[in-house]
Amino acid sequence: MFTKGMLIAWFILITAGFFSTSLGFVGVEDRFVIGISLILIGFAKSALLMWEFMEVRNAPAIIKGIGCAWIVLTATLLSILFSYPDLGH
Repeated sequence: MFTKGMLIAWFILITAGFFSTSLGFVGVEDRFVIGISLILIGFAKSALLMWEFMEVRNAPAIIKGIGCAWIVLTATLLSILFSYPDLGH
Protein backbone atom coordinates (compact mmCIF):
# COMPACT_ATOMS: atom_id res chain seq x y z
CA MET A 1 0.00 0.00 0.00
CA PHE A 2 2.63 2.55 1.05
CA THR A 3 5.95 2.58 -0.72
CA LYS A 4 9.20 3.87 0.70
CA GLY A 5 8.90 6.94 -1.53
CA MET A 6 5.46 7.73 -0.15
CA LEU A 7 6.69 7.53 3.42
CA ILE A 8 9.61 9.82 2.62
CA ALA A 9 7.22 12.22 0.88
CA TRP A 10 4.94 12.29 3.95
CA PHE A 11 7.91 13.00 6.18
CA ILE A 12 9.01 15.88 3.92
CA LEU A 13 5.48 17.29 3.78
CA ILE A 14 5.08 17.19 7.55
CA THR A 15 8.53 18.72 8.09
CA ALA A 16 7.77 21.50 5.59
CA GLY A 17 4.47 22.16 7.37
CA PHE A 18 6.22 22.51 10.72
CA PHE A 19 8.89 24.73 9.16
CA SER A 20 6.36 27.05 7.56
CA THR A 21 4.42 27.25 10.82
CA SER A 22 7.54 28.05 12.81
CA LEU A 23 8.68 30.95 10.61
CA GLY A 24 6.84 33.43 12.80
CA PHE A 25 8.17 31.96 16.02
CA VAL A 26 11.90 31.86 15.25
CA GLY A 27 12.35 35.60 15.08
CA VAL A 28 11.81 36.29 11.38
CA GLU A 29 10.16 39.69 11.42
CA ASP A 30 10.31 40.67 7.76
CA ARG A 31 6.85 40.06 6.29
CA PHE A 32 8.28 39.88 2.78
CA VAL A 33 10.67 37.06 3.70
CA ILE A 34 7.92 35.16 5.49
CA GLY A 35 5.46 35.64 2.63
CA ILE A 36 7.83 34.54 -0.12
CA SER A 37 9.01 31.62 2.02
CA LEU A 38 5.44 30.45 2.55
CA ILE A 39 4.68 30.71 -1.16
CA LEU A 40 7.78 28.72 -2.08
CA ILE A 41 7.20 26.08 0.61
CA GLY A 42 3.58 25.74 -0.48
CA PHE A 43 4.47 25.20 -4.10
CA ALA A 44 7.30 22.81 -3.23
CA LYS A 45 4.73 20.79 -1.30
CA SER A 46 2.38 20.98 -4.30
CA ALA A 47 5.10 19.70 -6.59
CA LEU A 48 5.88 16.82 -4.24
CA LEU A 49 2.21 15.90 -4.01
CA MET A 50 1.86 16.05 -7.77
CA TRP A 51 4.92 13.92 -8.46
CA GLU A 52 4.54 11.38 -5.66
CA PHE A 53 0.84 10.93 -4.97
CA MET A 54 -0.70 11.84 -8.32
CA GLU A 55 2.05 9.75 -9.95
CA VAL A 56 2.85 12.36 -12.59
CA ARG A 57 6.41 11.05 -12.62
CA ASN A 58 5.12 8.07 -14.64
CA ALA A 59 2.96 10.20 -16.96
CA PRO A 60 3.76 11.17 -20.56
CA ALA A 61 6.20 14.03 -21.05
CA ILE A 62 3.48 16.53 -22.02
CA ILE A 63 1.66 15.98 -18.71
CA LYS A 64 4.93 16.38 -16.78
CA GLY A 65 5.65 19.60 -18.66
CA ILE A 66 2.19 21.04 -18.05
CA GLY A 67 2.38 20.21 -14.34
CA CYS A 68 5.84 21.74 -13.92
CA ALA A 69 4.90 24.81 -15.94
CA TRP A 70 1.77 25.34 -13.81
CA ILE A 71 3.75 25.17 -10.56
CA VAL A 72 6.54 27.48 -11.76
CA LEU A 73 4.19 29.99 -13.40
CA THR A 74 1.76 30.18 -10.49
CA ALA A 75 4.50 30.45 -7.84
CA THR A 76 6.26 33.13 -9.87
CA LEU A 77 3.08 35.16 -10.39
CA LEU A 78 2.12 34.97 -6.72
CA SER A 79 5.64 36.00 -5.68
CA ILE A 80 5.56 38.97 -8.06
CA LEU A 81 2.14 40.05 -6.81
CA PHE A 82 3.26 39.69 -3.22
CA SER A 83 6.35 41.81 -3.85
CA TYR A 84 4.27 44.88 -4.79
CA PRO A 85 3.95 47.04 -1.66
CA ASP A 86 0.29 47.90 -2.21
CA LEU A 87 -0.80 44.29 -2.79
CA GLY A 88 1.22 42.09 -0.47
CA HIS A 89 1.85 44.13 2.63
